Parts: sequence; structure tokens; C-alpha cells
Amino acid sequence: MTGFENYTDEELLKKYDDMDYYDDDLNRELAARAGLLDEYNEADGQSFEDVLYEAEKVLRKEN
Repeated sequence: MTGFENYTDEELLKKYDDMDYYDDDLNRELAARAGLLDEYNEADGQSFEDVLYEAEKVLRKEN
């Protein structure tokens, strides 16, 4: 459990936007909701940002 399960997608994205650091639990929840948790888990110290960017696009319903 990440502690963010009860957040709506909008609330989760707002929290993500407001953070000035990367919170692994929040990142995992974001990736999981976007169907990218495996990619996030396999990402390294730099590529995880690409996964989060894609997850953010999915949850914001962007192309």
C-alpha cells in the first residue's frame, strides 16, 4: 500500500505537482494507475522520470 489509494486521480496529480522532491510511494501509485508499474520498477535513476512523465500524460488523458 502506498498511502495514496484513496486519492482521486486529480488529487494524486495535484500532490505530484506540488511536491518539490520525488516520493517513491506517490510515484508508484502514479505509475500503477497508468499501467506502468513494471516499467517504473525496472527504471534506473534517470529513466524513472520518463516513466513518470508518461504516467502523468495517461492520467491527464493527454496524447
